[in-house]
Amino acid sequence: MNEDIKDLLKKYTNREISNWDVEHLFWNYSGNPNVVIKREKAQVNIVVDAHINVNTPIVANKPKSNSEITEYLLPKVAKLVELGNETEKSASSKGSQYEKLVAEIFYLLGFEVDFHGQGSGREPDAIIRYREENSAFIVDAKAYSNGYTLGTDDRAIKEYVNRHIPKLQKDGYKKIGFIIVSNSFKSNFDSFINEITWNTDIKRFILLTSEALLYLLAYKTKNNLNQASIIESIVSFGNVVTAQNIIDEFDDV
Repeated sequence: MNEDIKDLLKKYTNREISNWDVEHLFWNYSGNPNVVIKREKAQVNIVVDAHINVNTPIVANKPKSNSEITEYLLPKVAKLVELGNETEKSASSKGSQYEKLVAEIFYLLGFEVDFHGQGSGREPDAIIRYREENSAFIVDAKAYSNGYTLGTDDRAIKEYVNRHIPKLQKDGYKKIGFIIVSNSFKSNFDSFINEITWNTDIKRFILLTSEALLYLLAYKTKNNLNQASIIESIVSFGNVVTAQNIIDEFDDV
């Protein structure tokens, strides 16, 4: 049903529609989802109201959370998913803004962030560190509206790993991982991940959705999570790490 609604709205608005757009539309249409209304079981008909502004900026809405977690997100970073879905900006402009927001979110999560981003040559977008655990991650942010696939980036990733692992190890970081952040992922990364973790000192290769990153920040603020808990959670999940993984881990903690 959700996919049918997205297809309908795509025709209505002549733009790409995300799951978050649909949730935001229903929020505007039916009110706060935290208000419980008893209804008799009945046939449900979905009607698109022409007065609903589906172009309203999207904020982080929850898939299946018991709390209004979006209240804990700053408006600036809450637009990460919307930015990743943007189709009107140039790829360069969109990618630059997305990379900066991803780096800022990791900073808000409490990591020391060394941001590179566009214009830094063949470099990952950021190196994030947590000295107390001697943990560090190489981070690459991918602003793809239709889902990220590995393609030829495997060579760049191997370059990042070979260049930065010796530097991090020299600085005393013993647990080093690689994180790719994107709205969604299209291809199967299993064989590549196995190759990287077997042949290099990368301990964990993580595919993290934009939505999951936002929920992680929201729960960090709400529950005062420390960096050790955050790292433990993201390295314990299988790939791809989704918002629902984060909700299941931290909701009502």
